[in-house]
Amino acid sequence: MLRLGLATALVAAMGATAPAWAQQDPEPETETEQEEIITTYEVAPQAKEDEDISPKPQWDTLLVGRVSAGAGALGGGDTINPGAGAMSVVGADLTPKLLRGGLELSAPLTYNYRQTFATSLTDMHGKGGAKVLYRFNRRVRASAELGLAATWKPDWVDPFQPLMDGGFGTTDRYSHWDRRASVDVDVRPARHQRVHVGYDYVLSVYKHDPQFDPIYQPLHLTPWDRDMHRLDAEWRVRRVFTTFRVGVELARWQYFFTFAGDAKTGITHTSTGGEPPNPLLELRSLKPRIESNFAVTDRVALRARYELEVMQDPFQGYLSYTGQHPSLTMSAQLPHMIELGARADYYHRNYGRNSYNYIEDPMDPTHPPLAYGDRRVEDRVYVTADARMPLSLKWSPHWAVLAEARIGSRRTNYTYGDIEWGYFNWLAWTGAEYRY
Repeated sequence: MLRLGLATALVAAMGATAPAWAQQDPEPETETEQEEIITTYEVAPQAKEDEDISPKPQWDTLLVGRVSAGAGALGGGDTINPGAGAMSVVGADLTPKLLRGGLELSAPLTYNYRQTFATSLTDMHGKGGAKVLYRFNRRVRASAELGLAATWKPDWVDPFQPLMDGGFGTTDRYSHWDRRASVDVDVRPARHQRVHVGYDYVLSVYKHDPQFDPIYQPLHLTPWDRDMHRLDAEWRVRRVFTTFRVGVELARWQYFFTFAGDAKTGITHTSTGGEPPNPLLELRSLKPRIESNFAVTDRVALRARYELEVMQDPFQGYLSYTGQHPSLTMSAQLPHMIELGARADYYHRNYGRNSYNYIEDPMDPTHPPLAYGDRRVEDRVYVTADARMPLSLKWSPHWAVLAEARIGSRRTNYTYGDIEWGYFNWLAWTGAEYRY
């Protein structure tokens, strides 16, 4: 899957003797938001009068899953990794559950694989976990989950590893393991209201490129190993045709190999000899948001959302920025149970006064000026459309035809070397799905 949600403030790294600002700045990845569906299960039937009347709850089982496969094409590559050509996709979800009274045990599993043929942008994601959820009563429930995820991106072209023939080397360094622990609490303080509080901890360990040397080349091809703490709170009010939400997210990232940059230059002083290096990079974010869902008709629903992004680089502010993130989602139910969906996201980010800028000598070729303006800025637009049409098959009612298309665009005034920091990419595929 294209990393369309990944916005990077990137600069090139060409060896141990390269300037300390010539590095690929990391940017925290974000996960697709999914609203959890709350299901109420019936308890075991009441015992007869001549039997023991003490409660004897039974374990109930539930298995939900799907498998999909298809083919399509992509163009434009992924962020700074160019590529275009045919592809095939496979996806699967499986969630077995055990239910007993208010207790629910589940083990969700997901798998997605994209195989590219004309270019090296093969991408595999797998995730599994064990979750415990308990409903204390109709108003309060809590859950805890432990999970492990893997992302595999083999032999991607790496513009930070130029070859003598004018091409580029390949790398697996975008692949990583993620260990996750989370706790969630939902409270219904009043009718049609819900308060949700959740905490996540994620430890990400990336595959290290053979050319990375933490002693003699600490800046070249630096891995993005890090951990993240995230706290999210949301209040929801539901009416007949409208749902209104107000929420806020707090997060902190601590990197294990990437160093913080000086103001305006990004120099980390990690080259051998010279000044001691800066401290390891830490990023903090605050994201308040408002959101409203409303039904246009009995078959069409809209979801409007606005989020303010405040990112802080506490060392000297080199990677600090303020962003605006509005989004609009549409879902529609057509005759014959056809489902349509579309989503558009726009990001506008203004970096702070200490972001990449001129140094004492604005003609220094190792620190070229911005393409325009005096501060780093970027605009990103992502649009997704999808469709699902069930097949009326007598021998199997579980099949459906799927189609999906995505486009992404990034425009920035940052410029360095021959790398194109802005991009336009697209992806489209169609296939079939089986739901159990």
